[in-house]
Amino acid sequence: MNPDVMRKVQQLRDYMGQPLILTSAYRCPEHPIEAAKVTPGQHSNGLAVDIYVTDGYMAAKIIAYAIKELDVKGFAYNKENMFIHLDWRTGDMVTWNY
Repeated sequence: MNPDVMRKVQQLRDYMGQPLILTSAYRCPEHPIEAAKVTPGQHSNGLAVDIYVTDGYMAAKIIAYAIKELDVKGFAYNKENMFIHLDWRTGDMVTWNY
């Protein structure tokens, strides 16, 4: 994992005042999810984390803070599987739905 990303995740944990459950972080390019992609994603670059959330309020609070304070560049919320994706790619901010 990129050390700057881990510092930002720790800053987010401090802000939330509770442990964060990371459901995914670094994935090797051979990981089934990455291998299915045309080009490996931000997880395989060590620039992304998926965080378990208990509800939409927690997701919104994390995403708002990540945009305002942590310079996040990619985010998504998966309501069905209860996680958010955050990444620190280069370029413009992107978001999507699962």
